[in-house]
Amino acid sequence: MMACVRHGAAAVCLATVVALWACSGAADLEGRYVATGGDVTVTLDLGPGGKGVWSTDEEQIPVTWERRGAEVWLHTKAGGMVPGRLEGDGSLTMDLPGVGLFSFVRAPR
Repeated sequence: MMACVRHGAAAVCLATVVALWACSGAADLEGRYVATGGDVTVTLDLGPGGKGVWSTDEEQIPVTWERRGAEVWLHTKAGGMVPGRLEGDGSLTMDLPGVGLFSFVRAPR
C-alpha cells in the first residue's frame, strides 16, 4: 500500500514538473539563436509579441512564432511553416526542408 502511495506521489510530481516546463511563457524564449551548418550561419531572433526575424548572409525574412508545448513554430508571410523542438539544454532543433537538421544555440544576452 505504501509503495503504491509513493509511486502515485512521484507520478503526480513528475506530471507537474513536465506541465510547468511545457507551459512556461513564450517570453522565456525571446532572444537571439544562432546555428551554423557547413558554410551557412543562420540567426533567429525571437522577439516579443510572437514577431521575429530569420537571417542569413543573403536575406532577412520576417516571421511570426509561437510556442506549442515543447515546440516553437515559425510562420512566414508566404505561408511557410517550420516547427522546432526545444531541447533540455535550451537549444532549438529544426529540420529544414531541403537543407537538413540545424541546432540553434541561444546567444548570450
